[in-house]
Amino acid sequence: MLHVGKKHFSASGVFWNSKALQTPHAVPNKASRIQCMFDRIAARYDLLNHFMSLGRDQRWRRRAAALAQLQPGEHILDVCCGTGDFIGAAIREQPLLRKVTGIDFAPCMLDMARKKQPKLTSTSNVEVQWRYGDAESLPCEPASYDAVFCGFGLRNLQHPVRGIQEIARVLRSGGRIVILEFVWPENAVGRWTSGIYLRCIAPLLGRCLSSGNGDAYAYLPASVATFNHPELIEQWMRQEG
Repeated sequence: MLHVGKKHFSASGVFWNSKALQTPHAVPNKASRIQCMFDRIAARYDLLNHFMSLGRDQRWRRRAAALAQLQPGEHILDVCCGTGDFIGAAIREQPLLRKVTGIDFAPCMLDMARKKQPKLTSTSNVEVQWRYGDAESLPCEPASYDAVFCGFGLRNLQHPVRGIQEIARVLRSGGRIVILEFVWPENAVGRWTSGIYLRCIAPLLGRCLSSGNGDAYAYLPASVATFNHPELIEQWMRQEG
């Protein structure tokens, strides 16, 4: 499992300078940067997500949870679970799940998820487990889950294909995987408006609302703009069956 300290980066806490943001998916220590970045912004992560997406991030998770067609008695996994909102959406979609497991490699994000658990499970008696672990080497037995979610996490992996391989390994035959991820709009108007918001407004809001963590929200547009197209992600998934 990967766990590093913030001392690996600058004393200012800035993990994404202009050079790294040019090719954020190619930096050799991307995973370490991501882990430390999310630990640093964990306390205000939910507020910033809801505010900066105008509340749409919750709607996206609910739609994704519905796509999984969850059934009573199933055991589901949320990879890169963050503060647990995807698990909350899944429980609301199917309150009769047997067990849900959230895995993340940012300890502070898991701490936030544990604090939110009473709210996330208010409509259900489902068993919930939060585990520290690397999405590219899941601490799970093969074929142990009926459905696996990954919300806004695939883009953050050092090796996304390895993450998909791990998900395929732990998914039961006939199970479902739902990946929720940002993509850059294909049409010119969408690219222009998204570019203005993500490259200019989002980092400014992040800097104002998260005590100088603007670099974390500069990473967001850079990572979206340079990530793979959905067609390639679909190809990776088909290769794993």
